[in-house]
Amino acid sequence: MDEAGILYMDWANGRVIDQLTKRIPGLHLAIFTEPTKKKQHDFVISIGEVYQLPTPFTMAGGIRNTYKIYNVLKRIEQDHDFLIIQLPFIGFLTLPFIRKPTIYHVCANVLTAARNPFKYSGVKLLIAKTVAAGIHRWLVFLFKKNRNQVIVNGDELGLLYREFNPLVVVSSSIFGYEIITNKDVVIRNSNEPFCMLFIGRPSLEKGFPTLLAAFMHLINSNQNVTLSLVGVTKAELLQIIDFPLPDSLMDRIQFHGFLSWGTQFKQLVKYSHCLLMCSVSEGTPRVVVEAMALGCPVIATRVGGMPSIVEHGVTGLLFEPEDVISLTDSIISLQVDETLRQQIIHQALVRVRGFTLEKFTETFVQALNNLNCQ
Repeated sequence: MDEAGILYMDWANGRVIDQLTKRIPGLHLAIFTEPTKKKQHDFVISIGEVYQLPTPFTMAGGIRNTYKIYNVLKRIEQDHDFLIIQLPFIGFLTLPFIRKPTIYHVCANVLTAARNPFKYSGVKLLIAKTVAAGIHRWLVFLFKKNRNQVIVNGDELGLLYREFNPLVVVSSSIFGYEIITNKDVVIRNSNEPFCMLFIGRPSLEKGFPTLLAAFMHLINSNQNVTLSLVGVTKAELLQIIDFPLPDSLMDRIQFHGFLSWGTQFKQLVKYSHCLLMCSVSEGTPRVVVEAMALGCPVIATRVGGMPSIVEHGVTGLLFEPEDVISLTDSIISLQVDETLRQQIIHQALVRVRGFTLEKFTETFVQALNNLNCQ
C-alpha cells in the first residue's frame, strides 16, 4: 500500500480478493508486504481497511513476531464477525487464540513441502520434517475447534484433512468469459518449431534440471523445438543451475522474465504448443488453469494437487517427478500427433470451466453460509 492508501497486489491474488469483496460485503484484508516483489504488484485493489502484519515473511520471522501478530489478530477479531485465514500462515502459533468463526484455506501441504530435496538435506531435512509434522498436528488441533470451516486446494489435501469434511477447490484467477472457444484454438503447422513453455519462479523445486535435461535430449535428437521461460531471466537460470548449459541449448531458449496478465502473456500461452510443469512439489498452480483456458495443453508432474486439475491422457499428460525419459516421451507424443494435442486441448477447455474464479470464490461464500448454520 502506498502513501495515498492505494493497495497494489499481484494480478492473480488481486483478482481473487477483488472478487471476494464483491461477494462478501465488509471484507477487509490483513497482509504481509514483500518489498522485493514490488515490480509484480500491478493490480490496484479497492478495499476498506488493510491491517499490516509484521515482516519478515518467513517462518522464523513469524515465530519471532508471534506477539505482534497476535495483537493484530485480536484487533481484527474485535472489528469483524468472522475471519478467513490462508494456510500455511507464518504466525501459526497465534491461531488457537482466535475465538471468532474462522474459514481456514489450506493452500499447500507442509508435509510434502518439507521433503523438498532442493531445499533440505541432511540435518536440515530432519529439522524441516519435524517442524512440518508439528505444524500439521497444530492445524489438526485448530480444525477440531467449533465453528470452523476448512477449504483445501486439491484432492491430496482433501484426503489429508478428510475428517473435517473440507471443501475441495482448485485455485483460479480466470473468469469464465476468458476461456477461449474451440474455434479460437490454434492449430499447429507441422513445419514450425514445437514451442514449449515454462511459467514459474526461478527455484530448483520447479524442476529445472529435469526440464533442461529433457530439452537437451530433444535437441540432441534433432527435434525442432524451442523453449520459452516466463518468470525467469537468463541470469537467474544460470545462478540456480550448477551444470554448464551448451550454446546449442541456450540459443533455443527465450527469456521473458516477469509477465503480468495481459495481451503479451495471453498470446504467448495461446501460441505455445505445450506448457511444462516439472515441479517436485506443488499445490494447485493457477498457471495450469490459465494454460488450459487459453488452449495450451499441459504436461505436468504427478504431485500435490496437479492430478486434481489434469486427468492423464484426457485433459493433459502427467509424469513422475525427475523422470526425464517420461517427460521427453510426453513432449514427443504431442509434437508428432497434432490430433492427440487437439483432443487434449478441447477436453481441457471443457474441464477448466469447473475451475473459474467465479466457482472458486463461490466456495468461500458456501463456507461462510456453513459457518452461519453451525
